[in-house]
Amino acid sequence: GERVDLRSHPWLHRDQRGLPVVSELSALDAEIRDLMRFAATRSMLPRFRALAAHEVEMKGADDPVTIVDREVETFLTEALTKLAPGVAVVGEEAVHADKSVLGHLSGQCWIIDPLDGTANFAEGKEPFGIIVALADAGRAVAGWIYDPVRDRVLLVEQMRLGPLGRGD
Repeated sequence: GERVDLRSHPWLHRDQRGLPVVSELSALDAEIRDLMRFAATRSMLPRFRALAAHEVEMKGADDPVTIVDREVETFLTEALTKLAPGVAVVGEEAVHADKSVLGHLSGQCWIIDPLDGTANFAEGKEPFGIIVALADAGRAVAGWIYDPVRDRVLLVEQMRLGPLGRGD
């Protein structure tokens, strides 16, 4: 059978817990990180533990939305559209406003959760962050999770895993 190569790639190193950490970002990874960092620096971090009452609304019983959700999604939608013209954007708040936006999931699209952990953020607690994914025909191709408090990004890329060989 075919064996899966489990050796580390040269661009990986391991953190103190033995988990792989990317030491060099691709140009796209760096661009997405920089966009998320800019949005967090401009809108999110200045309002962390400083939201005014009128900047938080309830979409549903346990589903708050803040001015930060809207500002970050608007910025990322515009920035990702400039980065990749013709690739649709499906944002959490856009979908809430118009369910037909979900139709873009059938093709190539960006998916944005502008403030993952809105309830925590609104209460002045961590964790919270920004999630961006690139999908094609309903399958995630890559994803980026940004922790603005620690200025840290987690990269997730589509992996194709085959059966592990048994030496035969």
